Amino acid sequence: MMKRFVNTLLLFSFLMSGTMFGQADRGSTLARPAGMQTNWKAFAAEVAPSDEDADALYSTEAVKIASILGKAGRTSPVFIDENGYDREFVLRAAAAKLASSTGRKRIFKVNWSALLSLDSGGPQTEAAVKDVITAAEASKGQMVLFVEDVNAFSREMPFLGSAAAENLYAAVSAGKIQVVTAASSLDFDRMITGDSLMRPRFEKVEAKREADPFVGDKVSPDLRELIATSDPNSKVKIILQANDLDSSSLLKTLAGNGVRIESKASNLGMMTVEMPLRAAQAVANARGARHLSLDREIEVLGHLETTTGISIARAARWGESNGSNTYLDGTGMGIAIVDSGIREDHRSFVDAFSQSRVTARKSFAKDLNNAWDEYGHGTHVASLAAGGDGAFLNLVDGTYLYQYQGAASNAKLINARVLENDGTGKTSSLISAIDWLYANRAAFNLKVVNMSLGSPAIETWRNDPLCRAVRKLTAAGIVVVAAAGNNGKTLTGQKIYGAIHSPGNDPSVITVGAANTFGTDKRDDDGVTTYSSRGPTRSYYTDAAGVKRYDHLIKPDLVAPGNLIVGASAKGNDIVQDNPELAVRSSADDSRKLMYMSGTSMATPIVSGAAALLLQANPKLTPNMVKMILQYTAQRLAGFNTLEQGAGLLNGEGAIRLARAIRQDMPSPTPHGTAMMTGNSLPEHASTIAGTKFQWSGGMFPNYAAVTGTDLITKYQKVYDNGLLISDGLLISDGLLISDGLLISDGLLISDGLLISDSTVLAGSSAPSGNQTLTRGTSFASSRVLFADGFVMGDKSPLADGLLISAMDC
Repeated sequence: MMKRFVNTLLLFSFLMSGTMFGQADRGSTLARPAGMQTNWKAFAAEVAPSDEDADALYSTEAVKIASILGKAGRTSPVFIDENGYDREFVLRAAAAKLASSTGRKRIFKVNWSALLSLDSGGPQTEAAVKDVITAAEASKGQMVLFVEDVNAFSREMPFLGSAAAENLYAAVSAGKIQVVTAASSLDFDRMITGDSLMRPRFEKVEAKREADPFVGDKVSPDLRELIATSDPNSKVKIILQANDLDSSSLLKTLAGNGVRIESKASNLGMMTVEMPLRAAQAVANARGARHLSLDREIEVLGHLETTTGISIARAARWGESNGSNTYLDGTGMGIAIVDSGIREDHRSFVDAFSQSRVTARKSFAKDLNNAWDEYGHGTHVASLAAGGDGAFLNLVDGTYLYQYQGAASNAKLINARVLENDGTGKTSSLISAIDWLYANRAAFNLKVVNMSLGSPAIETWRNDPLCRAVRKLTAAGIVVVAAAGNNGKTLTGQKIYGAIHSPGNDPSVITVGAANTFGTDKRDDDGVTTYSSRGPTRSYYTDAAGVKRYDHLIKPDLVAPGNLIVGASAKGNDIVQDNPELAVRSSADDSRKLMYMSGTSMATPIVSGAAALLLQANPKLTPNMVKMILQYTAQRLAGFNTLEQGAGLLNGEGAIRLARAIRQDMPSPTPHGTAMMTGNSLPEHASTIAGTKFQWSGGMFPNYAAVTGTDLITKYQKVYDNGLLISDGLLISDGLLISDGLLISDGLLISDGLLISDSTVLAGSSAPSGNQTLTRGTSFASSRVLFADGFVMGDKSPLADGLLISAMDC
């Protein structure tokens, strides 16, 4: 039985207003028709109007929807939305327009999850749907139903059951009720234009705005605070996002306010400028200026193949059906390492013929003009993603490095240096590197970008220049993998929630937390490290009323081994110079030296390498499909909740097996619901790694809820397309669960940026207690080297959370 998950953005507004499905609506005067077997109010709730900010942003569409609903003849509006992103916002704006009008029409949202929980589309579901329809009919036009997608009426994919779909179809086509619904252009043509009964009942409403809008104040929160508290003549570095970087009007405003342009990222619509604080508002008000953000600091977030299952997948030959003898090792895949550089003379980065696999390099650091790694972080990260052994021509290397090769051991590497010798840098350098990678993506055959670094996630992902930049990459078909951060606990050991870093707070990237394998290949003793940053995201924007609107996304997406990981050590690097105990003492000469490092920085390239293997196994996968596969096949870890582990622990064997099972001959563009599997049977939803057999998670986490069901892998979801956010669209799922009430409400706000989590419900086997802290995500000061719980230093891997090398333990 198919079911559909609908974007749950309104959950927060329902929580704050006291209106949840199953509770009384907000003073509605609609009477319950006689003879109903169920209370229709358990399955429909009046839509809360939007705030002024969203109302203004979607006013054009909202006015048209309200106008259509006011016409005679029970005409219904259909909002054309290709990716599902705008539906809830437009709905709330329309509700606000109706609430401010003289009429009595109100929009009620049907709670499909509650309906489906009755008997999964059986007789009880049908009866409840009839009750809702009867209530709408009895209201004499006052009650308008919000039906999230026209496929609710579909006879081909009746996710509420065929009987319920027929009842909805009959009521709408006969003009007995009005609905507000949405559709893609293709679905509108198929479901409405091509149906003689439905066509006269609907009128199209098309979006009249950009696909990825900014929200709230045009000045970032930290810059706004700086303006209020600092000398107005002091100069600051700003990232300015604009419609046209070469606009004469904008350039005139900049020149007239003493603004100096330092660099431009033309592909991203961004420039880095230096300006006096007093000029910030004038620049923000300039025609074409979209958003101003501080040029924030970025810092590092500082037995592999067996425990991840990658060795199992690598041993299986790729392309068995056509007789290929090629192994999965990342051959042909380009992985960009955006970090402190790569020491290219390390033997981990040569191929079987001793030729360098680093195919491009460029430095964006401020103090040096070369991409050489003096700090040591980038070299180690690169080796975990794509370190090799050079065994065919140098058996000495092979004997030693074979044990420590990266996930995609023959991938090409692109070296984008953005960090200085001390492991710090600026967002502007990272923006320039992303612009370079985007411009050269075809030449580099760029498939994956690894970012084992980040900055505090202060402003909402919708406005944050770093988040917007990485979304440009994912929209171009490039997988972006980012570290969650290492702020999982305070210096006194108290758990912290809400410290995910940017760009890990963006829904388009794969955000990785760190797991502790305790030095064993078996997985039944694995857990999440204490330092790994937990969700939800606490970045925010301020609306027109001065209210902070937090993002509250579920992150991380998954976890991977990140504790005391052995990888390449750059010759003479600063990390080992300052911390000689990190050197692996059995290392050979400088070109083969290894070192220990821990943190989400180390977990991230392991996932990047795994993503490259998925794309080698199935080149037709989109970034959203890669994320789905990694989450769907992950292993849930007992004793850790979703905000700690996401979908669970990386399962390379299962992910690659599932990637191979997905068709590579689907049409382009791929219609929603297209069959995805190569055969008639599903792959086994379990993996066995190092003697441990475990079940796959079988789901994914879009934004605020968990979605499970085999339709995620058997039927193509429109949100798998490039350029769409996997969290924003509609998902067909035969086992839909909104997991354990993953509801995080601003109603728990105690102080600015601080939430006590004792009232928060978290998915998973444990929830934070009242003595744990949920923070906005600001950085926590600490020493450059943090000795975590029970650290034991020695030649062998200590069974502890280990050593974090990080400029701010982030």
